Amino acid sequence: MQFIDSAWTAYFGYIQNDRLAAGAMAIMIHESVFFLSCFFWLVVERVPFFNKWRIQPNKTYSGQEKAKAVFNCLLTHLTTEVPFVWFLLPIVQHFAIPYTSPLPHPLTLLYQVIIFMIIDDSYQYWVHRLLHHPRLYPYIHKRHHTYKAPFALAAEYASPIETSIYGLSATAIPLLYHSVTGQLHLASIMCYFVARMLQTFDSHCGYDFPWGLRRLLPGVWAGARHHDDHHRLTVGNYAGMFCWWDWLCGTGTEEVVEKRRREGSRGKMVKFAD
Repeated sequence: MQFIDSAWTAYFGYIQNDRLAAGAMAIMIHESVFFLSCFFWLVVERVPFFNKWRIQPNKTYSGQEKAKAVFNCLLTHLTTEVPFVWFLLPIVQHFAIPYTSPLPHPLTLLYQVIIFMIIDDSYQYWVHRLLHHPRLYPYIHKRHHTYKAPFALAAEYASPIETSIYGLSATAIPLLYHSVTGQLHLASIMCYFVARMLQTFDSHCGYDFPWGLRRLLPGVWAGARHHDDHHRLTVGNYAGMFCWWDWLCGTGTEEVVEKRRREGSRGKMVKFAD
């Protein structure tokens, strides 16, 4: 940690503008994780060995469709995320959150990120269900369902409004945690940004590997197959990270489809999949 502490201090000292340094760091982290994840999953798609674990092997997209997804993601980054991160440091300073060294211990960062994920999962589940309401779905969430077979490059393919709604919790939940505990560092927020992005790519990768978290944490971690069914049917499986809200509320894809079959109606939300 001494090296990272020194690098953190040197970075802010070199920029000599804390607001610019914090904003640029957030942007660099986000774009680095985005492009590295895209590159990684493009390589996976090119390796035949991994095809056996593709969830929807018969559904493929052209290079033009993938380029469109990436272009729209980058446009959303520019229009919604760049303006937001410019206000990141003023928010941190307003809540008296430290952002200089020393940085928190790695175990502290880990358990804070896990707590954020548990809280954020509840937020995402109920917001996601709300966005599938017939009066909201066509205007906010429908764009994200353009691709019925998710792939990594379209993980962040969403309307600017939806991106802002989900992005809100990435900062608001750490701030809520700080208001209760008084223990938060800017590095914790940055780590959570990374965790959220990796989870988003994981759930949209289109592969169900035997070494994935869904297999290691059965019944707990949602993973790609859980979310893939949601995209394929546009109904049920609203949870993003963990499975328990779908289990508690009976909104698993199989349960919802079976219920509507018994009722003799496909329902309004299923029609969006047409």
